[in-house]
Amino acid sequence: MVICSILFILFVISLFWVSFKALKLNSSVSLWMEKISSSTEGGLVKMASLSDSRALKAFGAYFLVLAALAFVAFAALKDSVTPSVRQGIAVTFVVCFYLSGSIGAWSKNREKILDEFLVTVPKRITQGLTWGALASAISVALVYFVSPTIQANWESFFWPSIAAGACLTLLIVFGLIISDGVTTGIIYGPALLALIYLRGVIATSRLLLKYGNTWGNNLLVLYSILFTAYFTLTAMPRLSQALGACPIC
Repeated sequence: MVICSILFILFVISLFWVSFKALKLNSSVSLWMEKISSSTEGGLVKMASLSDSRALKAFGAYFLVLAALAFVAFAALKDSVTPSVRQGIAVTFVVCFYLSGSIGAWSKNREKILDEFLVTVPKRITQGLTWGALASAISVALVYFVSPTIQANWESFFWPSIAAGACLTLLIVFGLIISDGVTTGIIYGPALLALIYLRGVIATSRLLLKYGNTWGNNLLVLYSILFTAYFTLTAMPRLSQALGACPIC
């Protein structure tokens, strides 16, 4: 369980690092990230105010590329992978496409959104995170204490409960955001999630650039490629059986 957790955390870190390197390829996004890194304010409103239309369009194009890759993977592997993996790829396509459209709409109405929508967003996010964390903790505790089976196998319950709690929290945050304007929230709300993702990418890259080295950072890129390839292999039952590959966790 501990080894699997470490491997998963390293994979997430490697994905953030690869995302940072990919986003740096665009000069507008690169300049935007540099402004965010040098800013003394770390809020979403400040992040959005430091952007320009070119950076937002390029950021939206990044998610559009991810959506296209997910669509190609779904079309190519739909008969080879397990149903759960197929559903995961489909969800990835929908989410990335939605994020791309939301960011694109934001770039066309940037000034209006900065003046109106983002004024109430920080408050709603704080409320959503608080209530979401509380609701998740209560739900997990109730399920754990009323189910002897889960108590005996808490290791297998840990990560699904974390994922469920995170999804519940995001739903509450999103619901509070769109409560101030359903249409506005539905259109522009996902762009805020993209900003949170960008904040995670920047924070991770700053730590790696400060405490890491070139070899270590290059190994993270290699690790992300190998882990993705291994996950793809184990998601294809026939191929994994033919090659004798088995899941590590």
